[in-house]
Amino acid sequence: MKTKSSYFLTIFFISVFFVSACCIEEIGPDVQLTDDAIIDTTFIAAVETPDDKVVLIEEFTGLACPNCPAGTNVIEQIMADNPGRVIPIAYVEGALAEHADQNENYITTDGDAVAAFLGGTSQWPSGGVDRDSFTSQIITGYGQWNTRVDTRLLETSPVNIDITFTLMTADTLKILVDLRLTEVVVEEMKVSIGITESHIIDVQDSVGFDIPDYEHNHIFRDMVTSSNGETLVAPNGVYEAGRVFQKAFKTKLGDTWTYENLTVIAFVHSATLKEVIQAAEIEVD
Repeated sequence: MKTKSSYFLTIFFISVFFVSACCIEEIGPDVQLTDDAIIDTTFIAAVETPDDKVVLIEEFTGLACPNCPAGTNVIEQIMADNPGRVIPIAYVEGALAEHADQNENYITTDGDAVAAFLGGTSQWPSGGVDRDSFTSQIITGYGQWNTRVDTRLLETSPVNIDITFTLMTADTLKILVDLRLTEVVVEEMKVSIGITESHIIDVQDSVGFDIPDYEHNHIFRDMVTSSNGETLVAPNGVYEAGRVFQKAFKTKLGDTWTYENLTVIAFVHSATLKEVIQAAEIEVD
C-alpha cells in the first residue's frame, strides 16, 4: 500500500516531467557542410526582419534565335536598374535552341520540363516573371517584363533565404539552403534549386548575321531538386512565423562547366499557384 508521502512524490515528478516537456524549445542542428550527411530538418527560431523581395526572371532562349539577344538586353537593363533585386535564369529550349555551329548542346531535360510546367513556349525569346500569371499567362514576350518586374518588386516576401556551399570533390558540390519564415504562410510551399553558368563564349544568331563569339550569361545547367521543386513539409501543416527549413543537397558538376562561372539559385514558390515567393543566389567561386 502506497504511503501519502510516496503518492505526493509521484505527483511531483509527473508534474516536473510535463512542465519540462511543454517548455522544450526546438533547436536546429549544428550543420557541417564538410560532412557527407544530407540534411533535411525543420525547427522554430526567432522571427527575423524580412529581406527585400527578390524577383526571378525565367527566360526561354536559343542559339538559333535572331531576336534572343534583344531579350537578353532587356534582362540586363532590368538588373542594372534594380541591383541585387533581380535573378535571371536562361533556359535554352524549343525550336530555335540549337545552332549548327555551336560548341556544345545547352538543352536540358529539366529546362524543357520547366517550360512545360509553366505553360509551354511558342515564341523565342519569351519568359516569366516570378511565375506570376498576372491574370493572363505566365510566359510572355519581353515587352511585358519591365512592368511585371516593377509590380513584383513592390511585394513583401514572408521567407528569407540563405545559401551556402562547399566543393566536396573536384566535381561534387554540396549546397545548404536555410529558409526562414518571417510571417505566417497559409499555402503549401516548395523550394527549387538550380545552377546557371555565365561567360560562355559560343555562336549566337542575330538579326541578319551570326555572332561567333557571343557571351552567353545565366545559362541554365541543372536543377538540383526536381524540375517543379521539393515540398517544404511543416509539422501539422502549419507554416508559422519563425519556422526554419534547412536542406542540404549534393550534385555533380558537368564536365564542360567552368566552376568559377557558376551560380546557385534557390527560390521558394507556391505549390498550387506556382508563384515565386522569394529567390536568392550565390556565386560559386
